[in-house]
Amino acid sequence: MFGFFLQDLNQQLRQAHTDFISTRLHTNDLIVKTYRGQTMSRTEIELLYEDNIITDQRIVINSLFSTSYDRLVALHFLPEPEQLEEQLERVLFELKIDAHQQQTHSFSDVSQLSAIPDESEILFMTGTHFYIDAGSIKYDESEKVWIVKLKLAEDFHMKQDKDFIYSLNDDKKTLKNCIAILLDNIRHALPEELDKIFDGLLHMYPQNAKWISALKFHCLAKYYQYPDRMSYTEALRNYNKALSLWSECINDHNDRLNHAVDIGKLYKDLAWFYQYNMNDNQLADSHYNLSIELNQLAHASAATSANEHIDLLHRLSDIYENKMKLITSELNRKQDYGLLAINFKQEEIQARKNRNDFSDYDQIIISAGQIARLYKAINKYDEALFWYEKVLEIELREEPICYYSIDEIYKEIIQIYTDRQNPDDYQLVKKYKLMMHENLLKMNHVSSEFDYSDKDEKTEIIRGHL
Repeated sequence: MFGFFLQDLNQQLRQAHTDFISTRLHTNDLIVKTYRGQTMSRTEIELLYEDNIITDQRIVINSLFSTSYDRLVALHFLPEPEQLEEQLERVLFELKIDAHQQQTHSFSDVSQLSAIPDESEILFMTGTHFYIDAGSIKYDESEKVWIVKLKLAEDFHMKQDKDFIYSLNDDKKTLKNCIAILLDNIRHALPEELDKIFDGLLHMYPQNAKWISALKFHCLAKYYQYPDRMSYTEALRNYNKALSLWSECINDHNDRLNHAVDIGKLYKDLAWFYQYNMNDNQLADSHYNLSIELNQLAHASAATSANEHIDLLHRLSDIYENKMKLITSELNRKQDYGLLAINFKQEEIQARKNRNDFSDYDQIIISAGQIARLYKAINKYDEALFWYEKVLEIELREEPICYYSIDEIYKEIIQIYTDRQNPDDYQLVKKYKLMMHENLLKMNHVSSEFDYSDKDEKTEIIRGHL
């Protein structure tokens, strides 16, 4: 029952979020500040503080997150200092929300829907991401409260309904899309946790047991190939189990579920395993070829949706880039694979543009940077410079500016001009080094609000408050 409640709440909050953002954009009132008061354990806040001294942090809220426009209302929810239970601390979260951000979980002003409208409540959905900038956790001695400054963060792994729904009249395909996303989103789940998840799914959907079990074994295979829990035997055993089940699904002639997509993914992951875990380039190459064959089969299938089409282009580009890395001597073949990777990446960009969805914007920028990197890898420097300049132009227009990303682009451009060893490039190297220096000054200025050299002293001071 609770699941249905959350689903209904999410739908209502999503609609309210759309209206809320629309109003903010219309009035050009884009920055929203809200507050939340709560108690935290001393151990928890100390660890959070120490991690934050010199490092930005990203946190994910694992419950509904209620905040208020009114700072005093948020403070009202905190017990008085003398009433605190032992080992607890008063914490005030100060949230900054930019209405321009698009790839976020739902949030909205729910004051008119609340039983207590005077609380001026802004409610955030479970799973919302926030940043804590380095040095932004302080202890306010006068109010006896920790101040933790949060900034709403975009979640680029978040999926929209369109990513799952193949057809309003095809519940089975929609179900498969929803479950298949687990492959990339529970990679750190323990085997016993995966058992619980998939046992529950098998209990709910026994008629789909074959492909659900195949996904489970694929997830287990990926789990066992991570360095901190690597077991080559277990990884290969689970890959083979998954492959056997997917092959049975193909033989069932259920083309509507387009299982070629899933087998193509599996062969790609298995090839990656052979390439980077086993250092077996021959087996890696043969499995990449099998993946290409299956992905192209899925690409030609009428059952492939527009969203799957974009994923296929992305995957094919990635496969050819990895094949390119397998080659050490045959430079012509390496260049051919590089150009194929670039072509698929350009097709992906165009497909995302055609979809005309705001959530594709950041991925288009990332893909453009990947094209620049690929051209550089096959020594096509003019083309690489063209794409790096395009990405740089976009990054310089972004708000807020990501100085780190810009610094990396400058480094790549300077390296290209240096590697070409063209006397005419000397002035360009000087130009970009100067631009990189100016960017570095801006980056340091942003970070200078907190003096990292005082880390130990500040740690001791803060411990004095605990």
